[in-house]
Amino acid sequence: MNNEFFQSIINNVAILLVLALLNQLRHQYFKKMGKNAFIEGVIAGLIGVAIMMNPLVFRAGLVFDTRSILLSLLTLFFPMPTALIAAGITTIYRIIMGGVGMLTGILVIVVVTGFGYLWRRFVFEKTFMNRATELYVFGVLVHFLMLLCMFTLPKNLAAETLSTLGPSILFIYPIGTLILGLLFYQIRDIDETTTKVFENEAVYRGIFENNHAIMLLINPKTGEIEDANSAALSFYGYPKETLLSMKINQINTLSAEEIKEEMQRSIRSEKNYFEFKHRRANGMISDVEVHSGNVQIKGETLLYSIIHDVSQKVSFQNAIQERDRLLRAMLNHSPYAVFLVVDFEFKYLNQPAFELFGVVNSNHILTHSVFEYIAPMYHDQVRERLTRLIKDKGALEPTELVYLRHDGTAFEVEVLSVYYEYDGVIGTLAFARDISEQKKIQTARFELEQRSQQQQKLESIGLLAGGVAHEINNPIQGIMNYAELIVEGSAEPKLQEYASEIISESKRVSEIVRNLLQFSRMDKQSHSSARIEDIINRTISLVNTIFRKDNIKITVEIEDDLPSIQCRSQQLQQVLMNLLTNARDAIQEDFNLDKIDKHIIIAAHRQIHHHRDYLVLSVADNGVGIQDDVKEKLFQPFFSTKSKDKGTGLGLSISYGIIKDHDGFIEVINEKGNTRFDVFLPVKGDY
Repeated sequence: MNNEFFQSIINNVAILLVLALLNQLRHQYFKKMGKNAFIEGVIAGLIGVAIMMNPLVFRAGLVFDTRSILLSLLTLFFPMPTALIAAGITTIYRIIMGGVGMLTGILVIVVVTGFGYLWRRFVFEKTFMNRATELYVFGVLVHFLMLLCMFTLPKNLAAETLSTLGPSILFIYPIGTLILGLLFYQIRDIDETTTKVFENEAVYRGIFENNHAIMLLINPKTGEIEDANSAALSFYGYPKETLLSMKINQINTLSAEEIKEEMQRSIRSEKNYFEFKHRRANGMISDVEVHSGNVQIKGETLLYSIIHDVSQKVSFQNAIQERDRLLRAMLNHSPYAVFLVVDFEFKYLNQPAFELFGVVNSNHILTHSVFEYIAPMYHDQVRERLTRLIKDKGALEPTELVYLRHDGTAFEVEVLSVYYEYDGVIGTLAFARDISEQKKIQTARFELEQRSQQQQKLESIGLLAGGVAHEINNPIQGIMNYAELIVEGSAEPKLQEYASEIISESKRVSEIVRNLLQFSRMDKQSHSSARIEDIINRTISLVNTIFRKDNIKITVEIEDDLPSIQCRSQQLQQVLMNLLTNARDAIQEDFNLDKIDKHIIIAAHRQIHHHRDYLVLSVADNGVGIQDDVKEKLFQPFFSTKSKDKGTGLGLSISYGIIKDHDGFIEVINEKGNTRFDVFLPVKGDY
């Protein structure tokens, strides 16, 4: 069985030689005849008949030969009429042969011819596969279809045929198709590159000599240059006699053994395209592309080489590679993290992007979903943005997102996304930068601006309050004097009662005026050294009776060895008095008079804040607390949560101004059920 299959391969070689001759005759004798396709088809059909006359007889009336290889390759490399005529002739002969496998044999002819036509129209030389791969795949499919045709035989005979011959056919016939197909390729290549040029000796010489492409004829056995056209002489810079006396290894920079191996590969049609470096007469080395094929001249097989100088192309490619290297270096040193997203997966990241996501190994992030590195709350937004970007093919406005590092740490980024399309790849190119620190700076700046605005507001109101207080003070004194005259000069009780009320309310207005004057910094006292313990004790002595009456416990916590501070002790005492009064009101608002857990804590300790030494005076209570919307308005003049008969809204404003005048500040810490005012006073300072 193996010998018979081997004989089929020999038949294929014979087919190739005959078809090669036929191909040459088609150009030399049938070119001007309108029926050349018919003649070729007849000759090919007769070749098929010759093959079928020497078949492998598997069972009586059931034969196998290599007509499937012949007919399938005819549909690829010859005009379709040629293949159809050959198929018709082989079909007629198969009918004449008869037997149990007649219909199956006819079906095989129809199937392989039809499949070859479809392959030629839709697949042949249109895929990414190289020639050898495509021919082998084609051969496997053709003969797989041929084996499927065996199911038209009687069931038992079909099973026996497939089990006995199926594996051998699928192994040997595709190889035969591959070998013959490569030979047909070789014939076609020579037909396209040389036969058209060498229709006769005169035309050959004219075209060879006058062609602008560099052409050489090389003897593959000796490596001698048999012929060279004018373009070759001009390119290499040698006189023709000198060039024709040289061997190819004197031009090609490869070693003699390497050159011989490459020529043998070309002779065997394993390869017909090469990239070499050729040496010119002036010593210059040039990059060349060589298209080489076999050609028969005077009965001798030579290598016909068409050579293209691609030095500029190679130089351009090198420049592109250098540009890519430079671009990659620029990307890796970019202040922005740059990454490419395709189908919601990372496909490229520059070095800053790896650092942004805290990734060392690219396997940790490449081909991973971008949503693994984006906070979940932003997934829908990112999905919508990327989808819209691909649809609009433009750029999206910068946006702020929260990304996740590889260790799960969240951080804020600003991202600019643009549409990306290159070499069939469509995606999104993103430019991102970490703005976490910038956000912190912006928040700090905003708080500073808010504090500055508050300070300016208080200063402006202070100036206004001072002016108004001065203007009001004199009329108030006049009203009080006249009211006192009425009290002294009138014996009518009702009139004395009204005058006393006028005096009382005038004193209240006078107290407000004094507070306004103090708030406006009109009353300046000199600073002197004082101990915070003394200020706290003096203030407690003034309020202790009232607080004890209200069942409010005052606890004093003073750190040991606190330094003295330069201050206006009366003003600090006033600040502490205001804070204690507010704490008492907050507790009284929250608790009934019979509660015993009313508590105020006065504390003093030393603290370093923003690299500066402060003494911190704290007043904490367990009253109703402060609402968030109220907290921002606490230090505004005339703002008060109390009724008009209980407060003027100037206490905290005046306290704020006093502490600011001492180069300090006040912080409010508000937690549920607890409120604490921290007064920061610098330990040392110039006043």
